Amino acid sequence: MSPSRYFAAFVFGLPPTLDPVEERGLRRFERILGLIATAVVAVLALSIVVAGADLLAVPIVFLAIVELLVVGIVLVARYVVGAVLVPAGAVAVRLAARTRVAVADDPAVVAMRSARARLAVRLRRLRPLGGWVRRRLDPSAKGLGTTMAGMVALFAGLGLWRIAGWVGDPGSSPVAFDVRFVDMATRLGESSTHRLLSALSAAGRTEPMVATIGLLAVGAWFAGRRRGAIVIVATSAVSSVVVTVLKAVADRARPRFGASVEASASWPSGHSAAALALALGLSYAAWRMGQRRWFVVAATVGLLIGYSRAALTVHWPTDVLAGWLVAVLAVGLVASIDLSEPWRRRFGAGHHSTPPPPGWRWFAWSGVMAGSLAIAVGLFAGSMPRPVAVSITLTEIEASDLPTALSGLDMRSVTLWGRAMEPAGIVVVGDRTHLEAAVVEAGWSLADDLTTARLARTYLHGVVGTPDLAAPVTPSFMGERMQDFAIERPATPGSPSVRARHHARFWQLPIRLSNGCPVWAATASLDDRVEWNVRTMLPNHHIDPAIDVERDLIAAEFVSGGHFVAEEATRILPPTLGTNAAGDPFFTDGMAAMLAQVEPCG
Repeated sequence: MSPSRYFAAFVFGLPPTLDPVEERGLRRFERILGLIATAVVAVLALSIVVAGADLLAVPIVFLAIVELLVVGIVLVARYVVGAVLVPAGAVAVRLAARTRVAVADDPAVVAMRSARARLAVRLRRLRPLGGWVRRRLDPSAKGLGTTMAGMVALFAGLGLWRIAGWVGDPGSSPVAFDVRFVDMATRLGESSTHRLLSALSAAGRTEPMVATIGLLAVGAWFAGRRRGAIVIVATSAVSSVVVTVLKAVADRARPRFGASVEASASWPSGHSAAALALALGLSYAAWRMGQRRWFVVAATVGLLIGYSRAALTVHWPTDVLAGWLVAVLAVGLVASIDLSEPWRRRFGAGHHSTPPPPGWRWFAWSGVMAGSLAIAVGLFAGSMPRPVAVSITLTEIEASDLPTALSGLDMRSVTLWGRAMEPAGIVVVGDRTHLEAAVVEAGWSLADDLTTARLARTYLHGVVGTPDLAAPVTPSFMGERMQDFAIERPATPGSPSVRARHHARFWQLPIRLSNGCPVWAATASLDDRVEWNVRTMLPNHHIDPAIDVERDLIAAEFVSGGHFVAEEATRILPPTLGTNAAGDPFFTDGMAAMLAQVEPCG
């Protein structure tokens, strides 16, 4: 069979009948074509993301890497099961049979059989319960599938209940994570990531979702898979109903500084629920039809549409997580009904596991058309406006009240997940213009924003050992705000490698002196080397534990430039031992160096 004939058979479902050799060739051709298309899409997507992407692209790249790992693990597992475990199991069964025959007359074996017979007599009383359990766990009669689908729905419901408790408590850690993530997203610059996320968000709107569901349902219907069409529509319908009910109950406000503010409640995210519900419903219907290669692509698109809503700050991250759980709940409920005995007795088992008939092409091409429609809507919808970061509300105080005001603030830096790290060691009273001038005169550099391309270049400099005077730093948070800027300087001026550097992160505090001077807090540490970190599974800088030495170094260099004068140090917190995000230990006496600007603030 020629390649052109294979292509015609793949596109149009012709010829309707193939001999076994041609059938195997067609299946091989489909797999090769699918692999080529996946590779091309992956290379194009990664090149677009990496070329000008910001930090928000890291989860997208991470998801792609995880999917490749999952696919590789599944392929290896299938090979191990088919080539190793199954033959070994067959050998073990034969050896066990021969062993039973050899020891059949052994007194110990006879006694064990008698004890087993007595136990069987006692267990007959539990036969009704045992029969019910056996039917629930029987894979051949779909009992196991029904049980698993019900358990999935149950755990998704419990997850929604738990997230609802978090959202209802303004002081909970997940709510603080929401605010930190949204603040970080609003501070990132314009990039190709924003355009990609805008396209994904537009593809998840109601109009393209409804059109996609309709195309897939019509394709499945004409393919002779009516139950598949019902499953796709039912999953999306159940998800929509649950989202509507939860929005009415929770009525959570959206981020007020997001890219756009919509009228409906924020929790849960309707886009996230609808996109993943459609993806999971399609994957389940295709699996029941004997096609099990749809899940990776469909689930990826569904997850990315939900992620785009949080990255564009239209929703809080916990809204997106709740939307995903709603989708899992919906597909669990629909699957448990589809696999249940009453449904199968009423409507028949169907021919879900049989090879796809020629009409299957209707379903396949309806999926292609639906995906193309969603992508076209996303690309031509235009980029959403950039999120605008909320301004800081400043409390005006007298200079004499500054130590008291600082004692009322949490001056520890934290990670995005809320894990405590180094406390502030420097407090600067002055405007940003003089602060940056002092940085430059002292021989320091402002760190670049963290992007995927910039991060890759920094890793390259670290491997080669070449200078990188403006290498980006990992985002850190004080309270719920990401650092405003960071500064750095090579640790060894004669050998300016990025592997060792002095660096500090600065935050503007929500207080201002009566003379108009803003107040800044900074954490300082010395990166003394690069090492492989088990916690992050990546090469990371290791900090010197004596962070007070770095504090005194930076304060002295700022004072020597003439822009600032040193004042009496103030206590921020008691003497502390701790670790940073990478797990590196540090210790501090809890004091903060106080610097005041010499000239009046502008």
